[in-house]
Amino acid sequence: MAMKSYSPKAGRELTAEEEQMLKDLEQRPVTYDEDCPELTDEQLAEFHAVHPELRADPTIFKPRKLQITLKLDADIVRAYQATGKGYQTRINNALRRDAENIGILIRSGNG
Repeated sequence: MAMKSYSPKAGRELTAEEEQMLKDLEQRPVTYDEDCPELTDEQLAEFHAVHPELRADPTIFKPRKLQITLKLDADIVRAYQATGKGYQTRINNALRRDAENIGILIRSGNG
């Protein structure tokens, strides 16, 4: 059976039908198998919250982007531009590495 999920748009109330659907789903038992085993208390204790801006491991999923205005030294920008297409991504990656190295960003997942 396919897994279903439902999230109403922000600010929208659930209809009576949607509320009933969710109540019905709560009554269904969870079925564990070899693909989805039940986790032990020790395994659950290893879980940690993911930073909401990061959303997931950036080596697998793309984090949300935020457009800003940033003034950089002209020689830095020219040096990255000289490396060709994708220079903005390389600047972003350099900033991410630095943020991780100085401890202001914690990468989730296996990264």
